[in-house]
Amino acid sequence: MRRTYSVVGRGYGLVHHENMARFTDYSLDAIYINDFSHLSDSPLNQYFRPVQDLAAGSSDITFISSIPAAHFSHITSCKGRVIADKPLVNSIDELEKVSDMIAKGRLAVFFQWRSHPLLAFLKSISGNIDRIQIDFNHSFLASRETAFKWRHLSAFSAGGALGDLGVHCLAIVEEIFGSLGDTVESSLQILHSVRTYRGEDIICETDDIGEVLLDIDGRAVKITFNRCAEQDELRLRWSSGGDKNAVVLDPNTGAVLSSSLAMTQSVPRDWQRNYYRSLINDQYMADVNSEVEICKRYLEITRR
Repeated sequence: MRRTYSVVGRGYGLVHHENMARFTDYSLDAIYINDFSHLSDSPLNQYFRPVQDLAAGSSDITFISSIPAAHFSHITSCKGRVIADKPLVNSIDELEKVSDMIAKGRLAVFFQWRSHPLLAFLKSISGNIDRIQIDFNHSFLASRETAFKWRHLSAFSAGGALGDLGVHCLAIVEEIFGSLGDTVESSLQILHSVRTYRGEDIICETDDIGEVLLDIDGRAVKITFNRCAEQDELRLRWSSGGDKNAVVLDPNTGAVLSSSLAMTQSVPRDWQRNYYRSLINDQYMADVNSEVEICKRYLEITRR
């Protein structure tokens, strides 16, 4: 019997749809959106529904890719299993209310980098890693003119670059070491205090770049994230037993751009597809401690 899925949001929500459309045992039920004023002529138009109808939906799985400030209300409106983009929640109170959903396997956060083949290798040698640095750089907000006004306003976008990129780094660290250890230091900065949106100047309130230093059982872990970089890359550098290695990945595809390890030169194209399958599997159960720890650390760093 074919099961159904829905997505909330037209941005990354449509990416979720493109990936789910590859599974013959699932069919699209609805795409929930807020704004119907800029619809193009598309076969998907028949699936668009107002987001207010989400609570009345009956999809087996719903992917939440809306503005972060609305994640909590959308998550708690769904009847079936929920796969939510980060940041998941905006307060400890919200986290406590959804923790039971996580524990029961009804809710998971979309951290696709956990399934990348490189992480399986790093996890296997984690006991020998002395220090590691993860740099997540993206150029999608490099210009002072922005197409995403909401990403720069704290009332809508939550943690800025930390929410866009930094939490992925936290998930990578947690996947490798099984813990986030202690936060030694963190800093978040706004690169452009004023941006232009459709000819209008807006005062920016959310971080564009950031840095977090962690200590995990004596290991030094540094993560940096920049959504205004000149080029897109996810760089991992680590030392193990005196040996130093580095791998640079394409943050959009996961392909290896450069590497000191021959074993990582080839990455299966279906690595993200396999992650989707693991999330929608009936036997899927979230690692509750992992999911909650990442959410708590995000809230701690943003002082929420």
